[in-house]
Amino acid sequence: MARSNGGIIGKSNKSSFGKNKITAVNATGCFTSQPGTTLISAMLAGGGGGTSGVRNTPGAGGGGGGVVLHPGLTICGNTSYPIVIGAGGTAGTAPCGPVSNLGTPGCNTTGFGLTALGGGKSIFSGDPLASTCSSDPFSGSGGSGGGIMGGAPAATSTQGLSLQACQPGDSGIYGYGNRGGNVDDFAPGGTASGGGAGSAGTRGTSPPTTPDAGGNGLDITPFFGAAPQPFYTAAGFIAGGGGAGGRSYPCSPNSAAAPGGGGIGQGMASGAPRPGGGTDGGTNTGGGGGAKTSTETFYPLVGSSGGSGQVLVKELNKASGVWSLQSQFQAVKQGSWPYLGIDIDYLVIAGGGGSGNAPNQPVGSGGGGAGGYRTSYCGGSGGGASPESKIFLAPSGGTFTITVGGGGAGGPPAYNPGNGVAGTSGNDSVICGSGVSITSTGGGGGAGFNLPGIPGGSGGGAVNAPSTGGTGTANQGFPGGTGGSNYFRGAGGGGAGGAGGTGGTPGPKAGGAGLTSSITGSPVARGGGGGGGGGGTASAGGGAGSAATPGGTIGTAGAANTGGGGGGSYACSVPGPHPILNAVGGASGGSGIVVVRTPSAYTVAVTPCTNTVASCVGPANDKVATFTVSGTLTLS
Repeated sequence: MARSNGGIIGKSNKSSFGKNKITAVNATGCFTSQPGTTLISAMLAGGGGGTSGVRNTPGAGGGGGGVVLHPGLTICGNTSYPIVIGAGGTAGTAPCGPVSNLGTPGCNTTGFGLTALGGGKSIFSGDPLASTCSSDPFSGSGGSGGGIMGGAPAATSTQGLSLQACQPGDSGIYGYGNRGGNVDDFAPGGTASGGGAGSAGTRGTSPPTTPDAGGNGLDITPFFGAAPQPFYTAAGFIAGGGGAGGRSYPCSPNSAAAPGGGGIGQGMASGAPRPGGGTDGGTNTGGGGGAKTSTETFYPLVGSSGGSGQVLVKELNKASGVWSLQSQFQAVKQGSWPYLGIDIDYLVIAGGGGSGNAPNQPVGSGGGGAGGYRTSYCGGSGGGASPESKIFLAPSGGTFTITVGGGGAGGPPAYNPGNGVAGTSGNDSVICGSGVSITSTGGGGGAGFNLPGIPGGSGGGAVNAPSTGGTGTANQGFPGGTGGSNYFRGAGGGGAGGAGGTGGTPGPKAGGAGLTSSITGSPVARGGGGGGGGGGTASAGGGAGSAATPGGTIGTAGAANTGGGGGGSYACSVPGPHPILNAVGGASGGSGIVVVRTPSAYTVAVTPCTNTVASCVGPANDKVATFTVSGTLTLS
């Protein structure tokens, strides 16, 4: 029973004499532990996604399988544990009528109560979102997402996502995966490579001169030792994405082979499919299939298969005895407890951009773009990206400098019959220290009269065609809206969850949607773009555009600590026998925020005291540090 020693941990905390033996499980069956083993590290990789059969088009790469990398599981000695190795996704058949026949996603790998999802299949940008496979609830999604064929405008932010980090329990906490190449890369078209467990897939130009390699697999050598090892199937990496196809007539090379067993994407040679490309994912690597490239309507090709998954088990040595909670915690801090690292979640949102001014009448200015939005927590980063990798921190902790970006200022209220003045962009938010550097980019300023929006985390809205909205930063936010056919209404600023609405009359003018995160323990929407001047609506902290009323008014500022863009302003003469010309300044963007969520074992300290620490958050009683101003975070 517990006494004055601070309590006991575990029933008896018996010795583990696993001798650090590593076993590879490459086929469905059972793993039997050694008699003295009570603690293991385990890696599970799902099967990689298959690619489409194609006709007269380049294909896209399959997604790598999801990976679960668990540093410390308690098991029983001399006991058999069932293991299911996920098969790779199958190749799509050669199409006779349509340009592509889809393959299938990879299958899940399971063991020790953990699930590594199969990789997403490659898809066409016009494919429906529905899917019958449990590991592929959105088209092309899975452990890592599959790449997308076809033009970017037809793709959606819910295609090609990684779902591994959103799985319940330890399968998500220790899960790894990344999205496939998707519309949020803002390229004009072309095909895309599959995501890998170590990095995301990418999207090439249309058509790509050199097809993109798949996303990297996850480096597992810190857990299981430097390569080469007899149990490694891809030189110490696992679950890489498949390469993209390319058709730059008459010649284009095959894609490079990314680390982790993903297949090679196929190029062209003298107008024909290039030999050596379009390969299957490697056996027991969880690699996605490489894309095929068909060069003629009468030359359809079968797609490529994903690689099967794998399980690695390391039976650990561990000291004997019953430990007090105080002794266990000291061992964690000193690095002597048998635990290889601690995962830390984060949300980093930069300051939103200010809106442009309305320098003459009647004119509405562009809404400011939302600050860049990056997170490792379930729900995903901005621009349609999957959740990013967690911070993997030593048990002894670390110290971090936290920068919370301020919102950008609105354009000045200066009358000018020509061009207006854009709002200023928001400032970056940053986590830096202990080998970690995570930066979200400030939102782009909204345009003044006759100007384009400014690029940023999410881009600012434009005013008057042919002015374009500012581009967003990949994996952080969406672009601002394009100027409409007239300058009476400004375009909306881009948001973390969607692009800004087009300006003009008529025109939606709305600020881009934000995203909702429950990292603090309850759902909060942030990262919305500012509405366009002249009545553009906004949400998730973005400021609404002012209404088109006589005299004109300034737009609504972005909400503090949401990274919301400033709402566009509207200028109009005051009616009467002698109309009064009016100039209206822009609205400021909202400041950003940084949130860090840690396991309860850490002592968490923040400065200055304006920032806060909450305890007992969620079922694991995590601690959450919330920074509304710049400061310092210390974990010990």
